[in-house]
Amino acid sequence: LDALASARYNALFLWASHPFPHILELPQYPGATDLMPEQLKQNQDQFRWLAAECQRRNIRILLHFYNIHLPHRLASQLKAGRGGFGASSVTRPAPEVARYYKYILGRYFDEFPGVGLYICPGETLSSSHQVEWFRDVLFAAARESGKDPLLVIRDWTMNIDFRSKIR
Repeated sequence: LDALASARYNALFLWASHPFPHILELPQYPGATDLMPEQLKQNQDQFRWLAAECQRRNIRILLHFYNIHLPHRLASQLKAGRGGFGASSVTRPAPEVARYYKYILGRYFDEFPGVGLYICPGETLSSSHQVEWFRDVLFAAARESGKDPLLVIRDWTMNIDFRSKIR
C-alpha cells in the first residue's frame, strides 16, 4: 500500500462476481454463503484491515462486482429457474432478487462505509432493465443507508438519457 501511495495512486479496485457473502453476515439469507463462521470473520477482519490501511494513505477502495449474480445455493432457494434468472445470474429484475440486493447492499454500506462500489450490470442483465435496476435497487439502497457511498457505474450498453431516468 505504501508503494501505491508513494506512486500517487489513489484508488484500489477489487474485482469479484459476487463478494458479499464472503465478507458479510447475512442472517436473512443463510443460504448465501458456504463459509464457516470462522472463515467469514477472518475475511471480514482482513477486509476491514485493508480498508483502514488504505484510508490512512488516502487511497479509495472500490469493490467491483457484476450484478446481478447470486450464490448458487441461494439461487436454488429463490427458485432461480423461474422469474427471469438462471442458476447464478439474472436477465431481468425479479422482486425477490431486488430484495436480496437491497439487503446485502444495506449491510455492506453499514459494515464498510468507506469502501465504494464499482458496479457493472454484467452481460446477462438486459439493457432494457438496467436503468430500473440501478435506480430502484442499487441507488435506492445507497440512499436508504444514509452513508453516501461512492458508486461508479461501468456500462457499455446504457442509453445516454440514463440521468433523466434516475431521479
